[in-house]
Amino acid sequence: MSRNEIQKIIDETSFTMEVEGFILSPDEKETIRRVLSGEIPFAEQLQKYIDNAKRIGELAHVTE
Repeated sequence: MSRNEIQKIIDETSFTMEVEGFILSPDEKETIRRVLSGEIPFAEQLQKYIDNAKRIGELAHVTE
């Protein structure tokens, strides 16, 4: 995938997120770029997101 194709995907994703009321941080955009360029395996990044969501869920449960 070319650098231009990757940037187009990031721009379109960022726009879609903004329409829904979410903002992608520069770090999140960089992570997307690294996944799309193959620097980070998709499965590895997905597992990080899942682990983070579980931690957030556990913290939310504890504070209730």
